Amino acid sequence: MLSFNAHGFSLTVTVGIADENKGKRRWTQVQASLLGYPCATLEGLATIKAWLEAFKRDQIKKKPSEPILGDDENGVTAGGRQRQGERHLYLCRRLGSQDRDEIYLDYIRAATLEVAVNKAIQKLAPQIGWGKET
Repeated sequence: MLSFNAHGFSLTVTVGIADENKGKRRWTQVQASLLGYPCATLEGLATIKAWLEAFKRDQIKKKPSEPILGDDENGVTAGGRQRQGERHLYLCRRLGSQDRDEIYLDYIRAATLEVAVNKAIQKLAPQIGWGKET
């Protein structure tokens, strides 16, 4: 089991074997959420990864927040902010028309979060086994 819980991102990856008598079928279960909003799909995780990469490349300047998961009423919004002379990636969990939770990520926290998101994507992506043709 792999578990990560920091910077507003929660990830749990569980792997196992379904039935040893029928060829040891392996299974993987991924549970992920950003500021309490579920995002355990390739689409959701890829969106988070794209925002983190854009932030690290300094492509997100001071920018108003826009929805990255869900919508304006129920989801997570992201934008660029300046705090104490440093640029930050601002993430905000919206529920209804209210801000429920928010976090400011600096470069190091964004890089740490990107590693966890990459691991989640890796576990969700289909595994391909190459072998001899029969």
